[in-house]
Amino acid sequence: MDAHLRPDIVDKGALPPLLRLANSEDVEVQQEVLSCLCNLSLSGCISAEHSQFIAAVDVRKLVSFLCSADTTYRLFGAVTLGNLASKEEHHEEIIGKGALEPLITISNSADLETQRCIAYALCNLASNEDNRRSLVTEG
Repeated sequence: MDAHLRPDIVDKGALPPLLRLANSEDVEVQQEVLSCLCNLSLSGCISAEHSQFIAAVDVRKLVSFLCSADTTYRLFGAVTLGNLASKEEHHEEIIGKGALEPLITISNSADLETQRCIAYALCNLASNEDNRRSLVTEG
């Protein structure tokens, strides 16, 4: 999706229906919606709606993307977790829903771009002093 279109998509009201579809029973719909949401997050388009986003999209779904055999979904999971982790208020949920261990484990075997996105997520999580012990403990 073209970077200059992302804000227009959000401004025109696409986010609420996408967030509703993120919980679809159809796994393929879920994957496509999460991919779209990740794409929107690339240029900060979910910044104003980050609380709505994290309320609608279970962090465990993003972790399942991160753990996917598909490299694109793995990258999308890493990017979106990193973007959400840029807001300290989401750290507890990200760590509490089990994202930390997969972030660290997958970083050891992922492609370079996914490693970069995982590093971004981990740096954002490390900005909170309370998280640093967990990061060290997990490796």
